[in-house]
Amino acid sequence: MQGFFFIVFFAVMLGACSPVFAVMESVNRFFDWLDKRELAHWDSSYVTPYKTHWVVAAEPIAFRNVSIDGGTSEKDAVDGVLKSDLALKLALHVGYRALGLSYSFDFVDHDRNIMLTYYDNVFGAELFYNHSSNVYGAMSGDVYVEKNKLRRYNLLIDAYYVINNKKFSYPAGLSQANLQKKSAGSLLLGIAYARTEINVLDIDLSKDLLGLEWMEISEVAIGFGYAHNFAYNIGENHHFLFMFSFLPHLTLVNDYRSKGDDGEPYGGVWRSWVWNTKSFKDLQIIWMFRNSFSYSFRNMFLGMNFTAFFQEMTNDDVRVENRVLILRGFAGVRF
Repeated sequence: MQGFFFIVFFAVMLGACSPVFAVMESVNRFFDWLDKRELAHWDSSYVTPYKTHWVVAAEPIAFRNVSIDGGTSEKDAVDGVLKSDLALKLALHVGYRALGLSYSFDFVDHDRNIMLTYYDNVFGAELFYNHSSNVYGAMSGDVYVEKNKLRRYNLLIDAYYVINNKKFSYPAGLSQANLQKKSAGSLLLGIAYARTEINVLDIDLSKDLLGLEWMEISEVAIGFGYAHNFAYNIGENHHFLFMFSFLPHLTLVNDYRSKGDDGEPYGGVWRSWVWNTKSFKDLQIIWMFRNSFSYSFRNMFLGMNFTAFFQEMTNDDVRVENRVLILRGFAGVRF
């Protein structure tokens, strides 16, 4: 009887998983088509793919610092600087072909990061989401914000296009999915959407900030930059790679929304998607830096990468500035 129930259970589970298998098969066919199309285009003396599909890695995040400052012309109560402490967290990264997912969570400070990626030699995209309440600092000089009194959300979605995609491989440095045989670089084109939201969780703090409950500011930007892979290989199995990438984005349009405790826009300010008409010296730019160093031996790899993200979002009424610094170590295996 137990054997009968086991067979029934196995059949039910197999039937439940069959749609997943069908989706994976469709994904595989799509990536196989992309690989054939790109391999015919690549210069194989510079770039070659690893003959693996999966990547699993552990990523200790050594440091991240976030500072935010902003204010309005009518109410200066939100003027100030918020920051977070030095932190050590552990993230798990899982990659399948060109797709990747990284997740980290801090049980002490309720800080979580999610990163979805699609890294390809020609084009790619990233989604970075950060949810944190561990920021603190002085606002308006005499108002001190303690941890867990504010909640901050950061969302960044960006995409890139590699001009010299025959010889330069972004995935070689970002996800260790390809092998960069010789050093090469490329100009980059990009587009990005960034949004920052701040919610005041404490009623007393909201009163100190003259009724501020939440504020949100977003922007859309286009970018132009450069990346370079410095490759050094010893034999067929030992591969060292240093990648440098610089991709600044110029803001085209921005959006600012806020709410006070009276249900009205805080300070009477509410702007919906207006063109950035600043003079040249006041142009708003999202600065993105990515550096990576890695060592690969057969199907194993280890290294570290550094990501810096500087963003200033302003209009006539408000300014919010973000600085995000992330240093990640990683060690993993391809299979």
